[in-house]
Amino acid sequence: MEFDAKMQQGAPETPIDVAIDLVRSVVADVGGLRASVRIFIDLFRALSERRDELEQHRDKFWNLPHRAPEYYARAIANRLAKLYARKTGQKPTSGASTDTGDASTKFTKALEQIFSLLDIQSGARSPADWAIKNLTEEDLAPRMSVLENLGLGPCPSRKGLSMSRCVLPEGAKD
Repeated sequence: MEFDAKMQQGAPETPIDVAIDLVRSVVADVGGLRASVRIFIDLFRALSERRDELEQHRDKFWNLPHRAPEYYARAIANRLAKLYARKTGQKPTSGASTDTGDASTKFTKALEQIFSLLDIQSGARSPADWAIKNLTEEDLAPRMSVLENLGLGPCPSRKGLSMSRCVLPEGAKD
């Protein structure tokens, strides 16, 4: 088969030094298509089992009667608010249209989309307000890069530079 021939061309011909070379060699010997299909089936099963575990966790841990109202929604809103604050350096805002009641800020619109994807049956406004109220100054502070922590210059992403163009302080050598 043509596919198997292509797989054999890419297989290592030198002594096997690492596990991935062993896998590639065996796949080439067994037949690339057959091995790939079995690997994808195994991956699909593993992912399906993990999805089922997570759904059981959601039912077991997130929907308990003694949990705070909208606990799961608040946890997601809190994480998104911290991410938003870290990336923008500003507190997110929440709001809703007076006409439709739909989210009117970027943050609450994003939160609504996340809730929809995660099948969270909650409005975004209340968890958004709660998460914003609980942000700290530390959440708003930009994180320093490794280079900044070592005193080697500004974070390349804030300067629009790649790592190879990072300016070192006088006297430092690359």
